[in-house]
Amino acid sequence: MNQIFNNRNFNIYKDLKEKNFFSIKYDNKYELIINYLKTKNYDISDKKNDGDESDENDDNQDISSIFLSNINNIQTLKQKLENNMYMLSYNDIEKLLLSLGNQLTYLERNNYTFPFFDIENIIIINDNFYLYLADIDLLKIKNNNNIEILFPYKKTIFFSPNLLSLTEIPSYVPSNSWIYSLGVLATFCLTNNSDLFNKDISHFENLLQNIQNTKVYYCIIRCIRENDFLFI
Repeated sequence: MNQIFNNRNFNIYKDLKEKNFFSIKYDNKYELIINYLKTKNYDISDKKNDGDESDENDDNQDISSIFLSNINNIQTLKQKLENNMYMLSYNDIEKLLLSLGNQLTYLERNNYTFPFFDIENIIIINDNFYLYLADIDLLKIKNNNNIEILFPYKKTIFFSPNLLSLTEIPSYVPSNSWIYSLGVLATFCLTNNSDLFNKDISHFENLLQNIQNTKVYYCIIRCIRENDFLFI
């Protein structure tokens, strides 16, 4: 097995002998993300094709593995950007918005979420499905639709204004803070413009002039202006 992705919660391996075969080893605390992946039309099993248990788990009860077959490729978003002059096509941005928006909506329906995205921990399966394998904790959504921030994160351009405005820990931010982050992520990947830190809506409208009056344009603007994910 050749390791192609890793962070503290997930490891992805490509089988060097069997073509189009991958495995994902994951911390069981993130099983909800794996359950979401299982809702997609991929050949996924909890055992190898020969029926043996994974030898990757090292008898650690906190770690599990799944196996994906008939997969053409898995790459990171960062790799795809590097291979495309740090700009994605309109069609790629459409796939990114739908994939990540649907993933976080799924998590919200199960009362969990993440406060933001980052480029380092997004993978792409078969060049059309984007999945966030976060290196941060899944946060429980409170009854008032807030999430509790218990420790400081390193600031990035993908932070929502709510996150940026925090002055003490612990604090609370709305559970849908990820929507703003998704809009910034899509804008960055489409324009390769990193001047997005805590900008107002007019800044994004100017950057997105080339795709005005499109589905992607209106989706991004809703994410930034209203913290509302809606792709029509």
